[in-house]
Amino acid sequence: GEVDAHTVVSGDPNAPCCATKVSRKEYETRLERGNFAFSLMERDPVTNDPVFEKTVCRYEFHRGGAGMVWAGEEMRTLRAVHETIDYLRTEWMSNKMIIRCRPAGYVLVYKILHDVIKAISSDMAFIRMHFPCSLTVASAFERTLRAAMDAHYRCAEDLTVEQARGQGPGTSAAEWAAKWLHEKGIPNARAGLPNETVGCTRSSGGEGTSMGSHEDYIYKNLMTLVRDVYPTLRSSGVVPPHEAEFAGYCIILLAMRETYQSAVQEVYQNLPAEIRKSTEVRRAINLSEAMHGRNYVRFFSVVRRADTPYLVCCLAHQHFPRMRRHAIYTMVEMRDKRSAIPEPLPELARIMGFSNVQDTVEWLLIKGVPADEKGAHIYKANLPEPKTWSEVELADVRKVDFITSRMPLDPGDVVGLPITHDFVRPSAAPGGGAPAPTRTPVDSAAAAARVAANAAATAEQSAERKKEREAAAAAASAAAAVAAAKAAKEREAADAVKAAQARERAAADEASRKKEGAAQVVKAELAVSRGRKSLEQGDASAALASAKEAEGVLSDASRGVAGEGEAR
Repeated sequence: GEVDAHTVVSGDPNAPCCATKVSRKEYETRLERGNFAFSLMERDPVTNDPVFEKTVCRYEFHRGGAGMVWAGEEMRTLRAVHETIDYLRTEWMSNKMIIRCRPAGYVLVYKILHDVIKAISSDMAFIRMHFPCSLTVASAFERTLRAAMDAHYRCAEDLTVEQARGQGPGTSAAEWAAKWLHEKGIPNARAGLPNETVGCTRSSGGEGTSMGSHEDYIYKNLMTLVRDVYPTLRSSGVVPPHEAEFAGYCIILLAMRETYQSAVQEVYQNLPAEIRKSTEVRRAINLSEAMHGRNYVRFFSVVRRADTPYLVCCLAHQHFPRMRRHAIYTMVEMRDKRSAIPEPLPELARIMGFSNVQDTVEWLLIKGVPADEKGAHIYKANLPEPKTWSEVELADVRKVDFITSRMPLDPGDVVGLPITHDFVRPSAAPGGGAPAPTRTPVDSAAAAARVAANAAATAEQSAERKKEREAAAAAASAAAAVAAAKAAKEREAADAVKAAQARERAAADEASRKKEGAAQVVKAELAVSRGRKSLEQGDASAALASAKEAEGVLSDASRGVAGEGEAR
């Protein structure tokens, strides 16, 4: 009673049926439009002619009009979508293609790839009306999102160029953007082609890029995946293997939008208990709390950790300028202006997420904080007003070594492989009701084998998670026992030190009393001696006074070691 997840179960005659990376109709339309409709990646490397097998569906041509009718022959099937992603992963998102696209490199690739991913997203919205929700559907979202998040960091400077240019003439942000475009911008003309734009509008003399919707794409598709696709899978008894990973991304992205804290709580509370306890979600909550509390030390320490995944760092890098702003404002408010002690630059580089001292000094000077070889003079800072603060300086968006060191050479390495075997129950057909006949016959024995394989894999994963929980509990118990023993030893040592100190004080007090008693005895002896002399001279009143003095001294001496009897 199960069918291949790639099989259409909807009876709609407009169901997707395009089995190639691009429909023949779109390809012919682009040929009519001229040279600009094909990118360098879609051309033969020798003749520079467009090639159908290398051409990929693009949003610019696929969804050109707001009232465009979605026709089934132009919409790719779920299998075709994954084949497109595989082609992009191995051909476009490769170091070989980056070298071919020099001097612009990967930004030229991603300028077109971004439009291709938008077309995939558009197809997925249509596909979900005709295909049941499955791990294969979730995988299409997951793989394209990974590619977009990688580009968020890999093309960090290029994605910010247009924002920097918008700062206005004469600003340092606009100046670096213009220089960046002049040195690394995408040229309009390619060798052997007419002098017109080759598949994109980015150039040193052009009007910029169309990548402004990059962040919105990540946000919208993460929300669809975490709030819609994953809950639908769980309700049908399917456990999404990557839910913790993408729930973590979702929480981080919501936390970066400062007015979305309630949405973070909503996403977190709607997650299954085992996902909330996962390392990925706990790390995301840690970063979310750091961002919400403006705790820049905690934020950058989490990102710098060796166990923080590369894609988490890619998302967090987008928030670096905001956390650095909070850091410098906090330091200025907390430092006493009467103190002229410079802040050490290596420490500032560490707690503010810079690669080195040079980048730190550059950023400080741009923001109005004097810095020299002695350190940063925070007490002399002349910071801009919050309303005029710019977060699109090159010093703000530049990549950092501790993230770049984790970045794969080939962007396609982060995408991941497709689901090889997936099945769904016909009752899960979109729109409800009885499922329509499938287009492809399904081998029931193979389906049963896949059921058994998935069940075994799920059981194995559950057993592994149980072992991990037991090992973690045992480690925590052992750590608690060690901590308790250590605390007991520390208390015992402290008690011994206190007892020794008490004995030393008692001995000192005893010695002091002995010394004081001996002095009193000597004083009493002198008084008695004076009384005897007074009696011998016949002065009774003087002798009586000496006797009373000796009596008083004896009373004090009785508290010393030399007792009253000895004194007498």
